[in-house]
Amino acid sequence: MGPRYSSIGAAQALVRQGAKSIVVSSPAPIADYANGGPLLVAKAAGINGISDAENLPITDPNSIILKLVQQAGPGGGIILDYTPESAAPLMKAAEAQGVVGKVLWGSSTPIANEFTASQVGSVWNGKNLFINSEFSLLDTGKPDENLYAAITKKYAPSIPIQSFGQMGFLVGKFVTTALLNARQPVTMKSYNNAVRALKNIKTDILCKPWYFGNALPYHIPNNTDITVTYKDGKVIQKENCFDIQAVDPALRQTRKWEKQLKLNTG
Repeated sequence: MGPRYSSIGAAQALVRQGAKSIVVSSPAPIADYANGGPLLVAKAAGINGISDAENLPITDPNSIILKLVQQAGPGGGIILDYTPESAAPLMKAAEAQGVVGKVLWGSSTPIANEFTASQVGSVWNGKNLFINSEFSLLDTGKPDENLYAAITKKYAPSIPIQSFGQMGFLVGKFVTTALLNARQPVTMKSYNNAVRALKNIKTDILCKPWYFGNALPYHIPNNTDITVTYKDGKVIQKENCFDIQAVDPALRQTRKWEKQLKLNTG
């Protein structure tokens, strides 16, 4: 899905919570692209939208947070579109400055993990933090989620359970299934054909089925997400699956194709 669509989902959650503005902050190299989506969500909602770009690594999180809170204004919303190593210092700075409760906070998928949740204080507990998550909760107890957790515990116990891990698990599941079904001997052609032929591969990690093939000139199959938040070092669900707002022409066209071809309707 990437930072643009995930940040759009975060912006939608903030708008549903009554945010009076949207300020979205991303690393400088991707800011124009990533921030553009949330700004369109703000425009559609009739509220002010502001784009912020920061150079990495983050060296002065306190000044960045104070700037963002000032830009958002009382009751505004701030989206932190950063990976955990950059987002956590910014969140801790918000705690230190006593501004967590002054605005609503959103985030793209990367901080939907228990490691980051355990690094910040209880002031973030399920109140005004809304993280877009491309995948299911990390502790659903369902088959694929349990298998992902078990594999991680056995082979990479130092890596926290997280959305990026769920993504890697699904890649492994789809690739392995294709390899087992590929015509022998396995070649690039037979493997690619097996990937395109994948059907009815069930998983409890996605909101809706993922698709790939020859029917569409481009693919945005993962366009339905959930919203999560933190509680006592855990990631908990805040909102059920919802469609990422089609503020981009490509996503509007994708939804038309999905309807015509009856794709992504599980």
